[in-house]
Amino acid sequence: RSPASGNGDAVGERRDVRRHALALLAAARAWAFIDGRDMVLPEDVQAVLPGVACHRLRHAHSGALARPADIAALAHGVAIP
Repeated sequence: RSPASGNGDAVGERRDVRRHALALLAAARAWAFIDGRDMVLPEDVQAVLPGVACHRLRHAHSGALARPADIAALAHGVAIP
């Protein structure tokens, strides 16, 4: 986390969101590369999202860290156009 994260600094929070999105994209690109492709598909993002995001997301009710299975279920519940 950046020093600005979590203290109400909107600029710092936007910077974190961009950084996290870039990390997700990099992981999806690597996944596609391992699969022999030079382009990222939505399925690549779905595949890497649990590993990239589970330590950043918390359950709304309990505050516990989200489990990879929870994030995978959420990602696969979103229709790919």
